[in-house]
Amino acid sequence: MPTSHSHEVISPLVCLCFESLHLPLHIYSYITSRLHPIAALVLSIICAGLWFQAAVMVVIIDVGAEQVYPPVWTTLTIMRSTLAAIISVLYFVYLGFAAGAVHRWRKEKQERVRLRVKGNEEGQVLTAMPSSASNGST
Repeated sequence: MPTSHSHEVISPLVCLCFESLHLPLHIYSYITSRLHPIAALVLSIICAGLWFQAAVMVVIIDVGAEQVYPPVWTTLTIMRSTLAAIISVLYFVYLGFAAGAVHRWRKEKQERVRLRVKGNEEGQVLTAMPSSASNGST
């Protein structure tokens, strides 16, 4: 009885469908300087997880199959899993950069709030302060 290999297609297909929507929006947001650090962090977590599960599930499904596949099929499985693993590693690296950007964004936000509170205590209204003025240098 022939077995269906639909499970072999669904996992990478889900990743590719998400990427086909995610990448153009992500690139457009980055180019137009509208990419928020938290959005980058959340999307990198989602993409890393999707590609990681695709890499792992392909191997688990083929190893757990109750039939012997030809060597060509095994080679394709290894290549597919390796490609998905490489993409997931790249997304994990991007996740690290996004986490660093969120950290910097939160520090800058705290500094803006501190300056706003300091300005209110002095009776001044601060609309914008250059970064060089905040540390006392000119």
